[in-house]
Amino acid sequence: MITVATISKAAPGWSPSPFQAPALRPRLAQTVVTSSVTPPGGTVLGPPRAPLIDSALVNLIFDSLGATACGLLAYGSNNVGATKWAIIYGSLALLLTVRAGNNLYDVRER
Repeated sequence: MITVATISKAAPGWSPSPFQAPALRPRLAQTVVTSSVTPPGGTVLGPPRAPLIDSALVNLIFDSLGATACGLLAYGSNNVGATKWAIIYGSLALLLTVRAGNNLYDVRER
């Protein structure tokens, strides 16, 4: 048989604590400076850095993958005899290769 006992107070070792916001820290290696008059987010010193999703390295990776895929599609379309699609995919691969080269230059510059 189950016996139910009522608890008159909270279990020892547990107590609700007030919310504590996380400490300010640099985001994406940016220097954060705070003072008594700045907003809670702080201010960023130096030139703003591009977010990771807009970085040249990520664009280089995706442009390289896209150029490879379009090159394979152009090669396959040419073997099947669909020359119109081979030209379309080949020109896309060429454009993505040029864009990847431009992004590679940006990665090496920064």
